[in-house]
Amino acid sequence: MRNMLQLLGGVAVAGAVAAGTTAFTASGLTNTASLTSTGISGGGSVSVNVNAIDAKLTAVSMVNDPTSPDLFTGVTITVRNSADNANYVDANVGKISAKFTGSGGSGGTAAWGACTIGTGTDDGNFSCAIPGGTYDTITAVKIAITA
Repeated sequence: MRNMLQLLGGVAVAGAVAAGTTAFTASGLTNTASLTSTGISGGGSVSVNVNAIDAKLTAVSMVNDPTSPDLFTGVTITVRNSADNANYVDANVGKISAKFTGSGGSGGTAAWGACTIGTGTDDGNFSCAIPGGTYDTITAVKIAITA
């Protein structure tokens, strides 16, 4: 039975990598959280660091270029208040910024970029684009949420 479970787990992981989808969801990252890795390039993991005041990052999804799926254009994030009892509202969008480290693609810049309101209204979803271009490999994403 144990071998069968290991086989099924391996098939699930292989299927996710083969599909090229990459997403991270957690119960919450605080300002001391870090997900270490060797970088995302068509499937894998990435380091996400959060510097937040009165906010909790609850999900991060990588965004691929729709015309060139091997390239990353940014991330979408979901943010809730630090008590985790309400979504971060759209009026707070000016407090959220992101910085990316990566390589390849058209070459983004290692500068902080403002995030924009994502889908829905006051649902805590925000979009953060790579400033100045795209990457085919992302090794780190930093999210800052200021007071």
